[in-house]
Amino acid sequence: PKPEQVPTLSTEKHNRSQSWGLMQVMGETARWCAKLTDPYLTVMLDPDRGVEAGCKVLSFYLHRQKGNYQEALSCYNAGRVCTQGLIYAAEIYSLLDSKAHLKYLK
Repeated sequence: PKPEQVPTLSTEKHNRSQSWGLMQVMGETARWCAKLTDPYLTVMLDPDRGVEAGCKVLSFYLHRQKGNYQEALSCYNAGRVCTQGLIYAAEIYSLLDSKAHLKYLK
């Protein structure tokens, strides 16, 4: 990058607090979990890069939660502290179980 394009600590801090790409991966999560080393988090807007990073994050949580999909999705939704997202994950699972989501596919 050109010298005037080098990210500053201020822009990096701001960008890490934003979600990026199709899978809405938080910038901080992209850095620590998906090992994103690009100088700009805007690379997450590329569908291939964003989905790849999201899959790495989801895989990390699935492994950490010993294969429990509900807990892994909860972590993906709520961050490193999984308990906050369990209610949301339970709601999504109940929609999928009830097939209520099918009305949105028409």
